Amino acid sequence: MKAITADPSKRLDIYARKDCSFDKEFTIVNSSDQSEFDLTGYTFVLYVFDSFLKAPKLTITESNGITITDNVIGISIDKSLLDFKKEDNFYFLEATIDGKKYVWLNGNFTVNHGLFDGVQETEQIEINLAADEITIEISMPGGSGSDEHFLGKYVSLAALETAHATGEDGDFAIVDPGAGTDALQYIWDAEEGWVASGAPSAPDTFDADFVVTVGTGQSFGQFANGETVPAEGLTAVEVLLLMAGGYNDPAFTSFLITGQSTMVEVGTTISGSKTFTWAITENSGDVNVITIYDVTAVANLLVDTANDGSQAVTVTSNQLNANGSTQVFRGILKDANNANNQLPSSNFTITSRFYRFFGPASSAPTNSAEVRALASSSFQTSNSEVFTLNTGDDETIFAVALPPGRTISSVIDLDASNTNVTADYTLTVINVQDAGGTNRSYNVYICTNAIPYSSNHRHQITTA
Repeated sequence: MKAITADPSKRLDIYARKDCSFDKEFTIVNSSDQSEFDLTGYTFVLYVFDSFLKAPKLTITESNGITITDNVIGISIDKSLLDFKKEDNFYFLEATIDGKKYVWLNGNFTVNHGLFDGVQETEQIEINLAADEITIEISMPGGSGSDEHFLGKYVSLAALETAHATGEDGDFAIVDPGAGTDALQYIWDAEEGWVASGAPSAPDTFDADFVVTVGTGQSFGQFANGETVPAEGLTAVEVLLLMAGGYNDPAFTSFLITGQSTMVEVGTTISGSKTFTWAITENSGDVNVITIYDVTAVANLLVDTANDGSQAVTVTSNQLNANGSTQVFRGILKDANNANNQLPSSNFTITSRFYRFFGPASSAPTNSAEVRALASSSFQTSNSEVFTLNTGDDETIFAVALPPGRTISSVIDLDASNTNVTADYTLTVINVQDAGGTNRSYNVYICTNAIPYSSNHRHQITTA
């Protein structure tokens, strides 16, 4: 099941009438084909709270008002629970699936004695399954023009008042001045006339953190009963997102050394100045500095360097003298938003391997220089490997030099009806210098033909 991400820019305001029961349905469909969305396994909770968000003033669950039938979510609230003073409250509809919580809807929850009573028209929510993440699209009221209380769209409040000096309970209209200005929904209030719903204003922020106080077995998003919500300085929407998602640690997305291969020949010395580069996704964190750490030497190379993505550092000299030897580096970030919590990058590992040398030759190699001068070379990374020697059509001698301990198990001529020519390769031992100048006992195999091939032959070589 993919995560469902609520788009904060899309909200749905809900209206109820004071001292009257509230009933509303949401039809959930797949936006790609309008088919019914499968709600199996989902549970829902509706939270309603005032603008100060001290604690939910109303919690509706499947035990006291939420029903799920096929692809329809029904919400029923008894009138005794709507004895609010006339004000705009805030709500969110929380969905839970596979133990994870998501905010599906949020917006104003307006209790107004001028609104109509009874069952409100069904809203349709479209779930987009084609995207990388499931997203929610809300079909807003009046979009189809089928609501009898929708009085149309106007360029100004004055134009609306000219067209409809008075209204009936439940009437609403859209005022949209055009490009550059947000559209507003106006509802008819028997006492105040046309009243803007959800007009933009500077959001209030919390003066302090608060402790969650809810019923037994309930939670406030990710926060359990009795836990403290770190709300100070946050807006209501930011607290909602915090409740839904929790704290996400920052993380390295890359940690590299510019121009440095991760595989080198045995005998190579890792030394000198190296330019380290990295990238970090901060998520909920704040990363100002990182440390570059030599895992092999168990030592810091550079402590608390600026998180600017690149830094040249002189590394501790280390010669990799054995097959499979490694030199390992990593980055360590500090999260200023989480008590300087330190989190590592993936390791950047340099591994040493022996080369194998092979190819046609004008004469059989007898020393290190002649072996290393063969036309082809590649790393021998495991005991059993398969590679191809191309003979060409000029030479009669073909040589294969394998690192210490490695031998030929078979040679197949792919261009001579897959003839097994293993016996044509004879073994001798030659000291071949590695990258550091140390002699290594290589097993050198020589095949000699009487005359060159008339065209290139591919000798498929398997080692052991």
